[in-house]
Amino acid sequence: MPELLAADIEGCHRQLHIWGDDSHRYRPARWIGADQNMRDAFMPFGGGDWICPASAGFGPMMIGVLVATFAEIIAAEDWELQLRGDE
Repeated sequence: MPELLAADIEGCHRQLHIWGDDSHRYRPARWIGADQNMRDAFMPFGGGDWICPASAGFGPMMIGVLVATFAEIIAAEDWELQLRGDE
């Protein structure tokens, strides 16, 4: 059976020995003078090695597919432009 590895990201972001006694509080100033332990423990979704896999290829491709599909639906309809004052 394959071994399953998982990371507790929220737990990493709340370790008292890394982030301090106020690890549960939003305090952006903690990044001023951040040490290597803080930088190593921070694992945001959407940045660095933890970037969203859809951001570079799949996401933009799907946006293109959706826009093309929407354009095709619009082109298939019989549209009539009505300006204000036209009854």
